[in-house]
Amino acid sequence: MYQQSSGDPIFGLVGLLVMAAIYFYFAFAQYTLAKKLGCLNDAWWSFIPIMNSLLLIKMGGKEMWWFLLMLVPVVNIVVFAILWIEVAKGVGKSGFLGFCTLIPFVNFITIGILAFTGGNNRQSPFPPKSPSQPPRSPQAVS
Repeated sequence: MYQQSSGDPIFGLVGLLVMAAIYFYFAFAQYTLAKKLGCLNDAWWSFIPIMNSLLLIKMGGKEMWWFLLMLVPVVNIVVFAILWIEVAKGVGKSGFLGFCTLIPFVNFITIGILAFTGGNNRQSPFPPKSPSQPPRSPQAVS
């Protein structure tokens, strides 16, 4: 009486390939950002689900307990906004550009701008553990 058709299987394969390409684009962009921000040993985390969230926390210069905040509904939106703003500032771009990575479809462009364009890159989001030279005090000129 009723016939169900699942459609042509090729459409499922094409959809799967498109989704894999999108995932790879975002993962590679995050990988590039991690390299720019000095997370050289952990940049490969961008290709692994959940680990890429930990990498984002590290790139934003926050503590790892922020991951728990990512698990709380509504709070996670604020956390992701703060982290992407910090990442954008870290690569020498406007924080607004980092915030725009939360907007669907716009994020294709903004994450590409953050990852693949130049800027005033800083080496690491973390302050140096020990300064190479102690700060000099002003001396009186006589």
